[in-house]
Amino acid sequence: MTPPNDHAVRGDSVSSELRRLFDCIERLIHDGLEHGHFRYEIKGTIGKNLRRELVIEAGVSHKFTVSLDDLSR
Repeated sequence: MTPPNDHAVRGDSVSSELRRLFDCIERLIHDGLEHGHFRYEIKGTIGKNLRRELVIEAGVSHKFTVSLDDLSR
């Protein structure tokens, strides 16, 4: 079963990296709910050039890097 897509709600101005991040979180939660139990850890740091680095630990690591400019959209 494919999770619902609400990109229209979030708007088209979302950067491709933020979109990948939101899609990953949505997919992980959906998969966890289908499975019945789950645990995730999300860590955020500030990296080079003020980029936001986010890692989701969910059995495997999912890493995303978002520029500061992308957050102001």
